[in-house]
Amino acid sequence: MKKSWWEHSVAFFLVGLGVAVLWARFWAVEAQLGTLRAEVRSLHAELSEGIRAQLESLHAQQQQQQALHQSVLVAAMQKQHELLAELYGQATVQGAQLDGQAQAQAGQAQAQTALSLAVAALGEQAASLAASVDRIPPLLEPMSRVETAQKKLAVDIKHLAAKARHDAHTAAAAAAASPATAPAQPPVAPTIAASPAAPASAPLPPAAPPPPPPRPRSVQVVFSFDESPRLGKTADLYWLSANATEHLYTSIPAGMQAQETTLPGECWRARDHDTANVIGRYCATDEPMQHVDIAPHDYVVVDFFFPPRQRLAGPIANVYELRPDGRRKYVGMVAQGTHFSVSATAGDRFAALERGTHRPLLNAAEYTVTAELEQLVNLGTTHVTMEFVQPRRSIDSPAAPPSEQRLGVNVFRFGGEHLHATLAAGEALRTDSWAGEQWILRESLTDRHLLTVNATELPLQRVNIPL
Repeated sequence: MKKSWWEHSVAFFLVGLGVAVLWARFWAVEAQLGTLRAEVRSLHAELSEGIRAQLESLHAQQQQQQALHQSVLVAAMQKQHELLAELYGQATVQGAQLDGQAQAQAGQAQAQTALSLAVAALGEQAASLAASVDRIPPLLEPMSRVETAQKKLAVDIKHLAAKARHDAHTAAAAAAASPATAPAQPPVAPTIAASPAAPASAPLPPAAPPPPPPRPRSVQVVFSFDESPRLGKTADLYWLSANATEHLYTSIPAGMQAQETTLPGECWRARDHDTANVIGRYCATDEPMQHVDIAPHDYVVVDFFFPPRQRLAGPIANVYELRPDGRRKYVGMVAQGTHFSVSATAGDRFAALERGTHRPLLNAAEYTVTAELEQLVNLGTTHVTMEFVQPRRSIDSPAAPPSEQRLGVNVFRFGGEHLHATLAAGEALRTDSWAGEQWILRESLTDRHLLTVNATELPLQRVNIPL
C-alpha cells in the first residue's frame, strides 16, 4: 500500500525537526565549551600571576637574607677590627711603659756614675762622706737588675711583655691576699761641704722618677661547671695573657667550681678537656665578686679546617648541610691549609666531600654539631690536636741561677724543619696535627734539645714541657 503525499510530508517534517533539535543542542554544547575555555584561561592567568608573585616574594626574601647575612658579616668584621685595635693599643701602652721604665733606670745609672766620680774626686773628705759611702751598695742592686732586664728585653720583647703581664697579675693577687705596704723612700743624696782646695764639684744626680701609678684593684671570679649530658666531664680553664696567649690555670670536673683572682678587663677561656673545643668565654668586670656558669650553648660556630700537605686527598673539599628531609645543601668550600667557619645550631649535621670524587673527608659519614661554643672539625687523614704547656712556675726569674734561666721554648714541626711557635714561661700552645707528625722542642737561647714528640691517633694530646 502506497503512502500518501501527506504522510511523506509529515515524515519529512519530523526529520527536519529532529535535525533542528540536534543542531540546537550542538550550538548549546559549543557555547558551554567556550565558557569552559574562558574559565580555564582565567584560572591559568590567575595561577600564573600567583606563581609570579610568590617567586618575586621569595626572591625579595632571599635578597633580604643575603643583605642581613652581609650586614652580620660586616658587623663581625668591624668587631674583630675593633678588638685588634684595642689589643694593639694595649700593646702600645705596655711598650711605652717599658720604655719609660728603661729610661728611668738609665737615669739612675747616670746618677750612680756621677756619685761615684764625686766620691773619687773628694777622697780627702772621706771622713765626712762615710755615711754616703755606706749608702752606695744598696744603690748598686737596682743597677744589676736594670742590666738583667735590658738583656732580656734585647733577647725577646714579646716574652718580656708577657712575663710583665703575668707578674702584674701575680702581684695583684698577692696584694689582694695581704695588706699593702708603703713604697720605699728613695735614698737621700749626701751633702758635700765646699773646700777651697777641692776641684769643682760634680753635678748632683737628677731627681727620683715619680712613683708608678697604683695597680688596679683585683677581683674574684668563680667559674662553675655544672654536670650536663651535652658537655664533657672536665673543663680546662685558661687565663689569656694580654687577652691573647693562653695560660693553663686549672681543670674543673663536672659539678665543681674554681675561684680565681684577676684584674678588671682580663679575659678567661674554658675548653673541653677531651675535644679542646671552646665551651665558655668571659672578661672580668670591676665587680668585687663575679660568678660565671660554664654551660651548653644552642647557637654555636663550627670551624672546618683542611690541614696542609694532605697528599692522599684533593686540594679542595665541599661542605654540605644535611637537611632532615634527606636533601643536601651546599654551604661552602675549604682548600688545604685554610679554614671555613659557619654558624650552626646544636644538633645540625654536616658532611665534607672531596671535590671531583665526592669521597668523604670526615672520620665518620657525617658530623653532628654539639653544644660546645666553638668547634673545630679537621678534614683529611687522621687528624689530632696537640697542646704544648710550659710550666707556670717561672725559672727565668732573677733569683734563679744563670744555669737554670730559660726565656722560652721553640716548638718545631715537620721533623724540625719549621719553627712553629715560641712559648714563654706559663704559656700554652694548641695546634692541629696528624698522626705520625714529629715535633721537636728546644730552648730558645741555647738551642738545647728538650723533647721529641710523635703525634699518635688520640684526638687530644697534651705535652707538658719538662723544666
